[in-house]
Amino acid sequence: MPQIPPDVVALCDYERHAAAILPAPVRAYVDGAGADGLTHRANLEAWARIRLEGRVLADMRGATTRLTLFGQEMAHPFLLAPVASHGLAHGEGEHATALGAAAAEAVMVVST
Repeated sequence: MPQIPPDVVALCDYERHAAAILPAPVRAYVDGAGADGLTHRANLEAWARIRLEGRVLADMRGATTRLTLFGQEMAHPFLLAPVASHGLAHGEGEHATALGAAAAEAVMVVST
């Protein structure tokens, strides 16, 4: 399994690492937005408004991320949604995504 670079401390750090390894046309495709980009901007603004509230020294014994969603037991509240052209970012494409989802005990959603 690939190791996370030691200087990754936030989600935005992955963007910097991707810029170092992905060709410019692939980055443009992944970063691109449709039409006027209105929904893309709204999504970024919504994410920027989310604040996590830390609970310093909270007793986390027994804490879990497990949940049941639509009758499906899940280890984590993460669903990997389908996006086009995984093969642009990784030579094994969707197969590698499925393997990564399985390794992380996450659910991979596939389109019809």
